[in-house]
Amino acid sequence: QKENVAGLEKPKVVTMGVFIVGLGLIAYVYTEYIVSYWFSPYLQMDLNYNVAVVGTVIGTFWLSVAIGRLVFGEFIIPRVQSFKFVITMALITLLGFVLFLIFNNIVAIFACTILLGFGCASIFPTMLGYGMQLNSVNPLTTAYLIGCGSAGGAISLFVSGSVGEHLTKRAAIYMGPVCCVLIIIFVSLAHLYSKKKVQPLRD
Repeated sequence: QKENVAGLEKPKVVTMGVFIVGLGLIAYVYTEYIVSYWFSPYLQMDLNYNVAVVGTVIGTFWLSVAIGRLVFGEFIIPRVQSFKFVITMALITLLGFVLFLIFNNIVAIFACTILLGFGCASIFPTMLGYGMQLNSVNPLTTAYLIGCGSAGGAISLFVSGSVGEHLTKRAAIYMGPVCCVLIIIFVSLAHLYSKKKVQPLRD
């Protein structure tokens, strides 16, 4: 009788590990929005590239994301640990941001954009899957993790908009590397907590 009751217990929604992965998802989507919303004004106003070139740069980023997701999903992600993959991709993305802000040459900018696209390609789905692995798979956990991603977009627009207005466009873009560092920290902490089997925050 007790076993049946236990089997009907409400699944745990947010463990500490899942909570931390959610923070990582917020940081990632913030990073993605920086590319979508700040690269264009930076390239046009600060570097004086025309709209056609800027559109091609942004399109190249998203094309690289699509190709990266296909390649990584097929050949790499199934063969490596999720948290290690996310950390590696976050480091690549960080490098892409820094190089993008260093170079003014259009060829170098395209190369940095491709690097950024590959770095960003599979961070979100891998983190989402990793967060679900840390808890019993259920709709509430999935909704929490995806909701964190949506929150990251809103936070990015509010915060980076304020930074870009009161400081510079470069300052807004520099938040990208900061978010990459946060992703690395959050995923590492989630991995440590998962090893320790931390108790859930709430039911």
